[in-house]
Amino acid sequence: MKSEDAPLTQGSRRAAAELARAWRHGARLEGLPTTGSREDAYLVQDEMARLLGLRVAGWKVGAASPGVMKEKGIDAPIPGRIFAGTLSESPAEISASRLPQTNLESEFAFRVGRDFGPGRQYSRDEAGEDCTLHAAFDLTGSRYVNGPADLFEEIADNGNAGAVVVGSGREIPALDLERVLIDLRINSGAGVANLNGENRRDPVGVLLWTINSLSERGHALEAGSYVLTGSVTQPQPLELGDEAVARFEGIGGVRVRLVK
Repeated sequence: MKSEDAPLTQGSRRAAAELARAWRHGARLEGLPTTGSREDAYLVQDEMARLLGLRVAGWKVGAASPGVMKEKGIDAPIPGRIFAGTLSESPAEISASRLPQTNLESEFAFRVGRDFGPGRQYSRDEAGEDCTLHAAFDLTGSRYVNGPADLFEEIADNGNAGAVVVGSGREIPALDLERVLIDLRINSGAGVANLNGENRRDPVGVLLWTINSLSERGHALEAGSYVLTGSVTQPQPLELGDEAVARFEGIGGVRVRLVK
């Protein structure tokens, strides 16, 4: 069902308004005044984004791997918007005050090279057409004091979106992206474990799923938008003064520092 075709309940409207206020003013919520299905949560997310009126620079995808979906008890990933003001190019400095209790995830990002309009399903070849591939960081964020209490709150709050940092791009290489090694280090410390097996998924497949999922919901994905495809390293807490550097084998690197 397209977002514009589904009615919003009074509780969902209140939830969207509270989330929009929290995004605008950096407020933290104890929770939302309503709950519902995953579809209801996306309606809240969409209404929150409408109220904010911010330009969307792309989408981030959480719970992209079979292992994480199994852990959460869901059968599909969780997309959330990347608002333009939360997207930075590497090397980046980001205010720690914007991201209390953030976790950092290393991810493959794609910058799409064409428009994907709603109302149809696309092929894998179409999804990769004129794309560039980037090393990226997803720094999670939450508008809740103690994080989301359930899946409804997580989806409604833009899938825990916080900030995104992208490195320089290149054409999609002839590599098995599920096996590319990522050397992530926090403050030049020991390398962080890569995710493998059922906790990792082909990022081109996630890109294709995202394009088609957005199309089903009635959303367009414009040329130049980024799609982040889920963590490929163990999520790491990041605090004021910390610097993270990741090098993706055969692809490139990305760097971020949390500052005052």
